[in-house]
Amino acid sequence: MPTSAEPVHKGTLVCVVLKARNLPNKKSIGKQDPYTVLTMGHESQKTKPDKRGGQHPSWDEQLHFEVYEDMEDALVKDAANGSGSASKATSASALKTKGGKKVLKVACYADDSKEPEFIGEGIVDLTDTLKTGEYDEWVTIKAKDRYAGEVYLELTFYSAAAPPKKRRPSTQPAVLSATDSYGGAGSFSRIEDGGNAASTGSGSGAPPKPPKGKDASA
Repeated sequence: MPTSAEPVHKGTLVCVVLKARNLPNKKSIGKQDPYTVLTMGHESQKTKPDKRGGQHPSWDEQLHFEVYEDMEDALVKDAANGSGSASKATSASALKTKGGKKVLKVACYADDSKEPEFIGEGIVDLTDTLKTGEYDEWVTIKAKDRYAGEVYLELTFYSAAAPPKKRRPSTQPAVLSATDSYGGAGSFSRIEDGGNAASTGSGSGAPPKPPKGKDASA
């Protein structure tokens, strides 16, 4: 069981960087070699450059990020559990190394032998993705507040929490009440109904007897 000094592992975020469109060309001659860098918290990962991908590169690469409980979540949980200020400070300092905000930074660069050239960047809010588990959209990137193209991302969050247990269907047979009587396969009848049927003779199947008297002999 993790201590208060260790951030809680919430799950894994799988990011598929598919492609980009409408990127400005940073090369005066020929086509640029773009690549994408994803950053969450203090961790960054990047795709391979798409050689001569130009303004509409394609990568189709998968990057993985381990998601930890961020500082805000930890402090809220500690407050709910009645933890002291000392434990809160310990959690906050530890979470600075592994935790991070619930956002994903998306940046594009044009690869270069000397120094990569910045194309643009954008932000994805992961709040809903960490709840629903899915994100599939174009992300707009900008450079100096000006449109610099779009990157297509597919995000899937796999939670580390155990799935809820399924309820098993009841296997107990139906119990008849005190006023019910078994009437054969697939049916039952009330006891009082059976008593009335017996008294009138309607359930015996025999024809009714004629009344006694003079009229009977005639």
